Amino acid sequence: MNAITRVLQTVLGMVFLGAGGSKLAALPKQVEAFEHFGLPDWFRRAIGSLEILGAVGMLVGLVRRRLAAFASVGISAVLLGAISTHLRERDSVRHLALPTALLGINTLVGWRAVRALRARGAGGKPEQV
Repeated sequence: MNAITRVLQTVLGMVFLGAGGSKLAALPKQVEAFEHFGLPDWFRRAIGSLEILGAVGMLVGLVRRRLAAFASVGISAVLLGAISTHLRERDSVRHLALPTALLGINTLVGWRAVRALRARGAGGKPEQV
């Protein structure tokens, strides 16, 4: 299961690098989407920055599990915001599918990261029995 979690964590990191990068690069599709939702341009840049930070946290978290756990919390907040925005706008189920699936994957990765940290103990070293 650990290998699968690492693959999913890598996929999350890459997805959020792309998503955040497209927002920061002001790709027309992203600009139009934020305008459609009535959100200001600074918010697009803020979300893009949070997505990049979450992606870096996920990727560095492959080595530093604690960082993956924190990144998972941040990514969850962004995804819950995306889901609530789509629900508020009464978008089709098609628009909800990706953020919902990513939230599920992110939850699994975050849960596994926290479990790995707990198994090692609060100090980051293996527990003494």
